[in-house]
Formats: sequence, structure tokens, C-alpha cells
Amino acid sequence: MDTRTLTDAKFDFVAAPPLRKSYIVASSDRGSSTFFCLALWQSGRLGAPWEYVNANFEGLSGSLAMPVPGSVASAMMTRLHALDPAEYLTKLLQCRTSANGVFGIKARFDDFQGALNEIPGLLKTLAPVTFVFFDHRDKLRQAVSAIRFATARRMAAERTQPQYDRDMISRFLGRLERQRLAWQRWFETNNTEPLVFYHEDINADVQQGVRTLAGALNVEDDAADNIDLPYLQPATDPLAEAWAERFNSEIERGVDIRQSQTHGRTDLVTIMDFEPESGRGEQIPVSGKVRAEIERHESQQVASTGIARQPPAAAAPTVGWWEGTEDRPAAGKVDPAMRGELARYDPIIGSNRALLRGAKILELMCGGGRYSLALLDAGAASVFGIDPRPGRIAAAEQTFARRGIPRDSYRFVMKDMISALHELQPGSFDVIVARGALGSRDIREFFVLLRQLKPKHIILDNPIALGNGAFVRFARRATVPDIALGGGASARAVRAIPSHELIVLLCGYFGFQWHLVEEPNPAAMANGQATRRTYVLDWIAQ
Repeated sequence: MDTRTLTDAKFDFVAAPPLRKSYIVASSDRGSSTFFCLALWQSGRLGAPWEYVNANFEGLSGSLAMPVPGSVASAMMTRLHALDPAEYLTKLLQCRTSANGVFGIKARFDDFQGALNEIPGLLKTLAPVTFVFFDHRDKLRQAVSAIRFATARRMAAERTQPQYDRDMISRFLGRLERQRLAWQRWFETNNTEPLVFYHEDINADVQQGVRTLAGALNVEDDAADNIDLPYLQPATDPLAEAWAERFNSEIERGVDIRQSQTHGRTDLVTIMDFEPESGRGEQIPVSGKVRAEIERHESQQVASTGIARQPPAAAAPTVGWWEGTEDRPAAGKVDPAMRGELARYDPIIGSNRALLRGAKILELMCGGGRYSLALLDAGAASVFGIDPRPGRIAAAEQTFARRGIPRDSYRFVMKDMISALHELQPGSFDVIVARGALGSRDIREFFVLLRQLKPKHIILDNPIALGNGAFVRFARRATVPDIALGGGASARAVRAIPSHELIVLLCGYFGFQWHLVEEPNPAAMANGQATRRTYVLDWIAQ
């Protein structure tokens, strides 16, 4: 069914009653809310909820002042002879409000935000407004459905067959998550508690959903309008199901590396290879020059320090190195002057004080302990620092001892980060702080271990590669020698820099909600450089 036919006058309500109440169905791309909205409309008591503020069509963006021809807003405004957005709203209310005075709108966030900008009195005119948040439990299948819908017209025109595209699915997962979070942030900012409905529940029993909303609006006993809408059967798509299963399987077991040529260098990969049987990340197949650089750097490290790179960790011991630690609040404040010395203090600590207060903190790659001090200063109950570099751990211990920090409020351990995460017990920490922890790790394994630990929050601060798609960029960097290890001249190291889309993909797959603490550096983006970002991840209990 071409849903634009629902703009036809034959689907209007006959009466034009005064508005008593309204509701807005907050949706996302291909959210499958159409089936629900038609059932609400057909009830005759819940208005005619439709995407009246959607001014876009076939990839072209419009506004209510200049809707794209073919869009729902364009069709309705033309039929109603509305000359501007405000007049359009007035005429909509006259023909799409049910006899009991109820009006409904279905909108994606961008359309809703655009309507608020173009009709400043929108919510006041529609008051009292109830928000209905329509969500999916299975985000992956929603993303696949969105792709199938978005490409169907083009493929029909070109007479081509649909092809599975893992990168496109990854991008759509990120896109849908951004839409979902945009709604959630708006609700939080405006102190709004929406009614929440899930696609899976509505498909199972749509009439129960209709009754629930009618009850919430207190209109279940109102007289119903007689309306006759086209019937829409919830769609099934075997190919979409197959794609979702394949994507799930690839992420679960790891996927083959697909390399891309960028400026003559082979330096992009999608997601790093993973061996499911062992649960350990394998070496990443990179170009010969990069691999030679890694090996040269490791040889220099062994020659200068006598310490070789640690092999993958064995199974966790029965008694771990963390056990027996007492976590009690630190007595006294840390020197506030140190805050100004930390370049990432505001996004990591200053913006997250509410999360840190009274929390047991695990800090990964803690270095010399300066951020650990700042975490205690922000009100953390205790800090547990992990770093594989003995010189850094020794420096952290000396710093805390010199400042007289109570010994029972901190502990530092020299250990490989992944090995340590394998040994920790779930629920041991409230917050995990990870600064630059993704540079030389199997990022997928890192997220697997984060999920196993089940912290309430994760503060992830890391360089992020610019570009579209879920990928990791490999870059070379100069490293400052660790004097405590006897290091000499600076060496060159290889680091892995993930894209924003990869972070979003892994958050969605492993059960984390996320939000950005700050926007990226505009100057870095303009120059095409990697830019540092701070994410806060909230674990969603499964």
C-alpha cells in the first residue's frame, strides 16, 4: 500500500470538533509504527495519526515551508490550500481530529524538530500532548528492514537483485540509534515521560495496544467515528530475516577482514578477526609495511627493556589478584590544582560527577595516576588502576603515597588490560573509565569483556577515525620512552583507531546505550584528522 494515499479527503473526519487532547507517536526510520497508527486511526476514537510533518521524499530533504513534491506534507498542504506551516496545522486539526476531540501525529525526530522550529506554538496549540515512544527490541531487524525499504525502489528501477551488505547494516544500526537517542534526550530535557510501545508486542496483539492508549487518554468509552481505512498486514520478509541472521552470526564469531585502498595504502578494516573457540583476538592481518613496523617496535622494546610483550592470558585463577581489596571512601580532598593539568578533565570527569560520586571505579590504562587522583577528588569511593607498564604503576604508587592518600581507597596493579578484564568478577565496579584503551586491542573482545563485567556506566575516551562505516584505521605514532624501564630513543608504534560507527555498532550489539559527552573538534574534522571523543555507555540489564 502506498501510504501517501492516506492524504486523500475520503479519510478525513466529517466533523470539525474543538481539540481536547493530542498525542505524538515518536518513531524512527522503518519503525513499523504504520501498522499501529492505522489501528489507532481505525478505532474512531484516537484521531488520524499520520506523518503530517514529513516534508522529505526519496532522499531529498524539505521543510514545511518548502516540502519536497511527493512528500506527505506536500500532498496535504496542496489539498488543504495551506499557504504556510501555521495555517497547515490549523487546517489539519479541522479535518483530522476525531469527533471526540483527539488529534494524533506520527513523526521521526528530525521532522518533529523541524516542525517545532517552523511552528513555534506547535505544542501549545496541541496541548495537552501525550508522547508515545514506539521502539523495537530487535534493533538489528529494524535496521535490515530499513535497508530493504530504502533500496527497494532503486533495485526495481535497475532490475537488480538485493545484495547483503554488512557495512550498510552497520551504518543503519548507528543511524537508528542516533534517532532513538535524539528522542530520549528530548524527553529528558523537557521532563517528559512517554508511553512506550514495542513493535514486537503490537505485532502480536495490536488491539491491546489500541486499548492501552485509549485508556491512557481516557477515551475508551467515547463514541467512535465510522472510518474505513485500507487494511495493512504486518509484513514478513524472509530475505531480511536471513540477512539479520547472517549479520548476527558474523558479529558473534568474528568477520573476515575486508581491506580498502585509501590514498594508495591498505589501512582500513571493518571488524577485527576473532576466534570464537578460544575467546582470544588473533593478530590483525595488515599490510606488510605496518606488520614490519609492529615487529620492529617490539624488537626495540625487548632490546631496551628486557621485557617482551605479554602473551595472551591463561584462564582466570581461582583466587584473583583483586580479591581482598577493601573499598572505602578516601579521607580528604585531592589537590584541586591538578584538574587544570588534565587535558580531558571536563569530558571525562567534570561532566560525569553524578556518575562518579560514591562509585567504585576501575580505571584502565591508568598511567601515572593523575586521573585516578582526580576521580577521587570528584567523589569516587575508590579507584582500582590497571596498566601493563611497570614504570607508570610505580609512578602512580609514589604519587599517591607522597600526597598521603589513604591506602584503602586505591590500588594499582601492573597487568595487561585484557588479561585483567578476563579475571575480574561481574559487578565488581560501578564505573569503568577507559582512556585510549582501544589503541592496541581487539575492540570486539574488549566489548565482550565489558558486557561480562556489567558495570553501571563506562566512560570511554578514545581517538575516533573520521569516515563513514564501521572500520578501524591503523596509524603510526611516536611513543615517549618509559624512563623507569630504561627506555632510550623514542620508538614508533602502531595504534588502531575505531570509527564512530564501529563504536555505535558494538554498543548496540552488546547491550549498551551511549551518548557523546562532547562534539568532535571542528578543526580536526576540517583537516580530516582523527578526533578524540568521550562516550558514556550505560549497561542495559538483559
